[in-house]
Amino acid sequence: MPEHQQTEFNNYPLYSLQKNNNTSFSQSDWQLEQQQSSSINILLVDDEEDILYTFKESLASEGYHVEAFVDPMEALTYYAKSKPSHYNLAILDIRMPGLNGLQLYYRLKAINRNIKILFVSALDAVPELISILPDVKTTEDIIKKPVTIGNFLGAVNTALA
Repeated sequence: MPEHQQTEFNNYPLYSLQKNNNTSFSQSDWQLEQQQSSSINILLVDDEEDILYTFKESLASEGYHVEAFVDPMEALTYYAKSKPSHYNLAILDIRMPGLNGLQLYYRLKAINRNIKILFVSALDAVPELISILPDVKTTEDIIKKPVTIGNFLGAVNTALA
């Protein structure tokens, strides 16, 4: 190996990880564990990966536990295998290939009637959606794209309140 490459190689820091066998918990560890076990679980489904990633990261930064899916059939399968009350909220895009958000809505409701659902869509059909979906009562249940992260999080917090 040439000397200049060897010098560059030697400049990289070296880290090692060690298992901590300490089984005692501090008060802050216990509080963190309690927060994680009682966190709000959200199912997020959008076929646009960049939007999905943005929404997921925004929700996670607010402390929500988010399971995100770009494929609605995969989301439905995952949802059906979980405990019916596991999710507090589902956020669904309406226009998706294969299984659209309205079809997914009805299938999620068939599994758990009590799940809260928010729609995110660029469609301008809010009055029609409110008229055909039994649990969609107000425009607050439908988030219109494009949406700012602040408005998105506000709608999520309102739905969970």
